[in-house]
Amino acid sequence: MNNLRPLLITVAVLLVFILAGNTQTQAQKFTADTVQVESSVKIHSPHKATMYSVMLPGLGQAYNKKYWKIPILYAGIGLQFTPLTGIQKTSKNIKTGFKIFLYM
Repeated sequence: MNNLRPLLITVAVLLVFILAGNTQTQAQKFTADTVQVESSVKIHSPHKATMYSVMLPGLGQAYNKKYWKIPILYAGIGLQFTPLTGIQKTSKNIKTGFKIFLYM
């Protein structure tokens, strides 16, 4: 019985919340006069923005008219490759230094 007690308490609490929630919710019907208004606002599609970004990084931001994010994006992409150029220069210097050391 001790193993079932936490389960029974959990089920009882859930039933209380479910039954209490059902008594408070009542359907309300609203009738309002609506007028069709044509909007000049262009609806942006997240799917289309994603596809543009897949084609060219930053193009989705341009589609969403968030132009200020594009330089940040390309700066982040460019900064990923700067350590590689430093490593290449350093490794060349080490190789030439080691060759000079060996042949002295």
